[in-house]
Amino acid sequence: MLEAIPQADATLLKWILHGWNDEECVKTLKQCKEAIKGREGGKVIIIDTVLENSKEVEGSTETQLFFDMLMMVENKKEVEGRRKRKKRERMGSSIH
Repeated sequence: MLEAIPQADATLLKWILHGWNDEECVKTLKQCKEAIKGREGGKVIIIDTVLENSKEVEGSTETQLFFDMLMMVENKKEVEGRRKRKKRERMGSSIH
């Protein structure tokens, strides 16, 4: 989750919201709204993939599969990073 969003004319969220539950998404979008508050023509730009499209568009299945693979790789990196961080914390606390 994003901790803070600086004031700006526009905020860009690229491949972020898909990994969060609805409450986290709403909180982040409210932060974006606050960041552009008072800015004439301020925009929140969201770039993400549309999943479970009811109409089959030529090439969309391949794109969705690619996106799924990308998310699996990114999730694995995140999980491995957490494991390493926890291990370092345990090792550091046992040294003291």
